Amino acid sequence: MFANYVKIALRTLLRHKSYAVINVLGLSLGITGGLLVFLLVKFHLSFDNYHAKADRTFRLVTDFHFDGVSHTPGVPNPMGKALRTDFPQLERVAMVKGTNKVLISVPNAAGSGAAKKFAEEEMVAFAEPQFFDVFDYRWVEGNPKTALSA
Repeated sequence: MFANYVKIALRTLLRHKSYAVINVLGLSLGITGGLLVFLLVKFHLSFDNYHAKADRTFRLVTDFHFDGVSHTPGVPNPMGKALRTDFPQLERVAMVKGTNKVLISVPNAAGSGAAKKFAEEEMVAFAEPQFFDVFDYRWVEGNPKTALSA
């Protein structure tokens, strides 16, 4: 019986070639579109899943409307304080600021004398002490509670 259905389908496809081409192209475009949407959603949901609280962590972005629309990660600096005071339901707020081409110097242990200077770093991020309360990182050395307090 199945062979009979295949035979009838092939005869119909050969008799109505344009109809068959339209149906096959439509089916292939539909499957391709569905796969692309699935892969795009899977890609966007794959970031930062190694953190224990990944389902409760959100990132804010800013849209700048000049000649066109540009999206940048992050928000203006006063937003951190506003989020803490105006939205008490937020458990933690951690602001991170990234900059390019920064000269870094660290004072010596005694606090006097010449500071140790590093070469210009390509990318540097400044973070608030709450950063390690929000994100889970394995520490090789040091204490995450006091790492960003000084």
